[in-house]
Amino acid sequence: MQLMNVHHGGTLLQDIRAANPAALDHGGNGNRQEHDIIVASGSFLHPVLGATARVCSTHHQAVAQLATGFTVAARATDGTIEAIEHDQLIGVEWHPEADTTGDRIYRMLVERARKRRARETN
Repeated sequence: MQLMNVHHGGTLLQDIRAANPAALDHGGNGNRQEHDIIVASGSFLHPVLGATARVCSTHHQAVAQLATGFTVAARATDGTIEAIEHDQLIGVEWHPEADTTGDRIYRMLVERARKRRARETN
């Protein structure tokens, strides 16, 4: 997600705690940390995760300025951006393979690809 944001013109916080000493522990430096996220209604993630989810993070950097055209799909309870999306792109900051969000997100991505393929072949 960070690379996607920077590639499209956004910026990063180099260290969440340095920018916000009251921020949650998001992991990083080899540490895993679970925390809650708030999922934006209308986002790709909302139908599959609901309004909130518990995720596994291992990051100390985060999106500072969001790239033009992207929207925030989820935030941690401390306000840190945890998911972004634009058109058919979606990026998440946490590790879905390490928590209960993985299966639901992967199924959603496969289903979106199937629907897109069906539209393109008709």
